[in-house]
Amino acid sequence: MDKEMEKDLDEFIVSRINYHGSNESEGVEDAYLSFSDAVQKLRDTLTPEQEFLFKKCENSYGVLEGETINFYYQSGFSDAVNFFKRWLR
Repeated sequence: MDKEMEKDLDEFIVSRINYHGSNESEGVEDAYLSFSDAVQKLRDTLTPEQEFLFKKCENSYGVLEGETINFYYQSGFSDAVNFFKRWLR
């Protein structure tokens, strides 16, 4: 893939991730609220030392989640392009 196409693809993917991140399905929204509630309940029980480690874990999970979303979105987009290229032959 040439650099210009790669740049355009990255911009497109970021825009789609941002769009879907602000327009989540009801199921995703419910799951996120449930997760957030559980996180807060856990956080309320932690000592200051545990809170420090929990914050490190939370930050690592945030990076993992972002990278996972980006990876699967790119994979899905690439698969779709390849699918349509086969049909256009």
